[in-house]
Amino acid sequence: EGAETLSEKDTNELFRIMHTIKGSAAMLQLDSLSAAAHRLADLFSLIRSGQAKTGAAAMKLIEDALLSAIKYFHSATEALAKDEQPPEPPAEVGMCTEAAVASLKGESGAQRAVAAAPPGAMAQGCYNSQGDA
Repeated sequence: EGAETLSEKDTNELFRIMHTIKGSAAMLQLDSLSAAAHRLADLFSLIRSGQAKTGAAAMKLIEDALLSAIKYFHSATEALAKDEQPPEPPAEVGMCTEAAVASLKGESGAQRAVAAAPPGAMAQGCYNSQGDA
């Protein structure tokens, strides 16, 4: 928290974790889980490429995207443990991830992605952390 960039080690580890979740979920035909993890893997791939524009605002968006995804992954695994179908990811997972990707690309779309969220979809997370993203 408070960092303006991720270390190469942390970036690679987060990429591998998301890539593993994506592949494992796809193998089990858990398409929603796979898609959410795939988008986050893309986010870390962008950072790994060296083409991302990091900074405090982008890092806050990345943190929010990760926290919203972790919350979703937790609820999905709880459902699976009960032999229930996992829920669809809440809108904030996609919106936070899209806002982080847009910010890393230096696009003004970071604010638009969050502003386009349905009312209440961003109850917590990246909705209030836009700053200069």
